[in-house]
Amino acid sequence: GYAIVDGGSQYINLGITSAKRHFLVNYTSSNTAVISTLDKLQDDTHHTYTWNINLGDEEGNDGIVTETGTEGGRSTFMLTGRDNGYVKGWVMHPVNVTVTAGDPLSFDVSGSNADIWVVMLAGSGTPPQGAVNGNGLASTIRIDGMTIAYNAINNRITAGSSDATAPAAPSGLAASSIGDHSVTLDWNDNAENDLASYSLYRGTSSDFSPSADNRIAAGIVGSNYRDTRLPAATTYYYNVTSLDTWGNESAPSNALRVETEVDNTGPQIVSVTTVSADSLVIVFNEPVDQATARNAANYTISNGASVTSVAVGQGDTVATMVVSGISEGVNYTLTTTNIEDISGNSSVDSKDFAYFYGFRYIESFEQYDTDTIDGCNGGDGPWRSPWNGTSEVIDVSSSPLSVGGIDGGSKALRIAWGNSGASRSLATEYSIANDGPIYISYLMRGDADYSYADGDICRLYTTSGNWDWGFFGMQKSAGGGDFIASNYYKQNSTGGPAFEAGLTYLVVARLVKDTMSIWVSPQSNSADPSFIHYESFNQLPGIGLTNKTKTNGKSPFVIDRIIIGQSFASVTSGFDPQWLPTNDKKKRAPSIAHHGNALRVSNAKNELLIEGFTGTTQIVLFDAAGRIIEQRFAGKGESLLLPTGGKGCRFVWVKGPEKQQTFRLVVTE
Repeated sequence: GYAIVDGGSQYINLGITSAKRHFLVNYTSSNTAVISTLDKLQDDTHHTYTWNINLGDEEGNDGIVTETGTEGGRSTFMLTGRDNGYVKGWVMHPVNVTVTAGDPLSFDVSGSNADIWVVMLAGSGTPPQGAVNGNGLASTIRIDGMTIAYNAINNRITAGSSDATAPAAPSGLAASSIGDHSVTLDWNDNAENDLASYSLYRGTSSDFSPSADNRIAAGIVGSNYRDTRLPAATTYYYNVTSLDTWGNESAPSNALRVETEVDNTGPQIVSVTTVSADSLVIVFNEPVDQATARNAANYTISNGASVTSVAVGQGDTVATMVVSGISEGVNYTLTTTNIEDISGNSSVDSKDFAYFYGFRYIESFEQYDTDTIDGCNGGDGPWRSPWNGTSEVIDVSSSPLSVGGIDGGSKALRIAWGNSGASRSLATEYSIANDGPIYISYLMRGDADYSYADGDICRLYTTSGNWDWGFFGMQKSAGGGDFIASNYYKQNSTGGPAFEAGLTYLVVARLVKDTMSIWVSPQSNSADPSFIHYESFNQLPGIGLTNKTKTNGKSPFVIDRIIIGQSFASVTSGFDPQWLPTNDKKKRAPSIAHHGNALRVSNAKNELLIEGFTGTTQIVLFDAAGRIIEQRFAGKGESLLLPTGGKGCRFVWVKGPEKQQTFRLVVTE
């Protein structure tokens, strides 16, 4: 029998986004049974998991004896009981765990993600030895005439009599794109039911023989791969093999000749990301020369900041930089000169950036189609779920919301009438008492052709429900001071300027325990609040928007560029992160996704390339409605070329080793 137990989202409060157990039971002809569990756990934070077997009831373990050991390079355990009965177990992955004998028998696995695979044999008499081959989830173990393996393509543990028949050699190997430093390869899918993976080999002559020395990738699940960091104007030959569940490898495909393009242009800056006030990560559009890229004198930063040191590997596209003099909320420009690529070309380039401490979540509505927002799952930052509500994303490109140097872009949200206009929860529910101060800002404009009356309102409320914790925004009142803050519908405070239809306002709130301070179109970080509301504020589980007017059903208010952050500068700066990679196929420019975070992309319709993995990594692609298009795992050194099926990828979720800092993402249209 085979079962997959899906934990769904019930562990999300622990930071675990996915928890599934694969459970296999297979009885052999010799009165033994193979029992195998594979726990696949994906989480947002570092955890220590304990795998255990309870031996008996509360009155004792019923005489069961436990032992631990090693076999075939794997940790093992043995349970023995009456009538020569036994359960022998092999911890297939991860390796080198320490199994603790006793009741319960257990071992611990620590990490930000975890795959825990255990194979057990239950029987009586003398337990057999297990013959282990391979590494990680690509391992196999042969016990008592049966081979147990994990098939990544089918996402199943398999158990049965292994065969010695290799799958067919892959066909149709071709280069779907060729650059000056990279080659994207594709081939036809094999049809074997027991197909497990592919291996790719690269040589410098057409008659090269595939071997471990020239294998550039193993365990490839999809029938595509992108080879990167190659010298320009160089000829290579590739072939690919297929492997089945039992480790049989096919003959190689026909060799494919590929010549990388001539490189006549120097490296360009794709993105600059501030990791901290004294650390930057720079991504170039091609591999760079180590000596020139490490020279701090080849970098300058505007507004009095300076570069202390730069670290980059030979032929790498990512540089990490130690800087000084960076202040929060100030716009800076990084300029590079004399940085060479691996072909010796150099260029001058620059990129703007800014630093903000703490978290900073932006919802700009640029990633949504002009239509209802209901169910859409775009946006930057760790939102827990899609938007709910009936509000409509509209095109404001002819008259963008803009105030004080802050531009809202070409799209905005027209708030539906009533309490459920639009709402969205955050992945982390913030405690105002413990995590404050927390700042929230948004751009707001009322239609110039609507006749406003006292009592008309447009508010953002600090909840994912219906005004559970508090709200702030505009509420027209007699005599001016048309802005409001409240909590639990208690003791409203009003103030600020008189509302004028057709104007855009920047509304800013600072939430700390017992106080909400409100700014209306502030001009500087030192501006005094327009007014203060003294009432306790407890939680920030999400945000919601609403409007009410004298004419029920009217929606005269437009909202744009909602930002939640931990500083005033983070929500009042005009600088937005440059998340969108270029669509120019010739210059497939990568962007950065920090591990555990989501990355918005510019509606990639055909494929996405993701690379730069230092260990096992999970990639999930979502469409505009938050539905999963594709999900894959990649190993160290692999590149993933993921098809989007023409559905339009809007969101990429990257989860890898905790030590991993960045991943490189390439959009191809």
